[in-house]
Amino acid sequence: MNKRRCFWIAPTSEAFERLTVRGPGDRKCQIVPYYHTASVRGANRPKFDLIQTNVGDVKYPTHCNGCGYPFIKTDMHTRDFVAVFSGIKPDGVPWNGSLDEAPVGAMFDDVVRGASESESRGPDGMCLFVRTLGGWWPIDVKYPGARYERSGTAPDITVEGTVTVPNSYGSWSGSLIHGYLIDAAGAPATH
Repeated sequence: MNKRRCFWIAPTSEAFERLTVRGPGDRKCQIVPYYHTASVRGANRPKFDLIQTNVGDVKYPTHCNGCGYPFIKTDMHTRDFVAVFSGIKPDGVPWNGSLDEAPVGAMFDDVVRGASESESRGPDGMCLFVRTLGGWWPIDVKYPGARYERSGTAPDITVEGTVTVPNSYGSWSGSLIHGYLIDAAGAPATH
């Protein structure tokens, strides 16, 4: 049975530019899920500077990350700015990156969702999310027929019951007890 210690992450005043290209939807990539795709990440910069200058430090990718499909001008090109989060991992090593890059055990308060949906807040007023092997588990988000009760102070919380977090590659089943993600017995995590 694997245990992974949770740790707190919070948004910083930085962001990075992400350029993504998605190929045609009628030809699916056999390596990456769904369709041909590739993204490149720029350097961390102050959010205000990045948005104001409108000058990127990266160029659009030219080929699919999975199969090498060469992108053409009519493929969908998108540009967005991604918030940078930071925290101290359980081994004492500082971490910073996007939510997509967050390691298993990272936990944060989704202030946007928590502020707009009062029913999606826990007893402390936060809307907690934790990264599992299956992806992000929105602990406090109310689903039809499901709501998790939690106790403790983040990141050292306990959530009643067992959860399964599905993703495109498999799923994770387990519990969150005293700040540790614990794999369900007989249901090893897949990734």
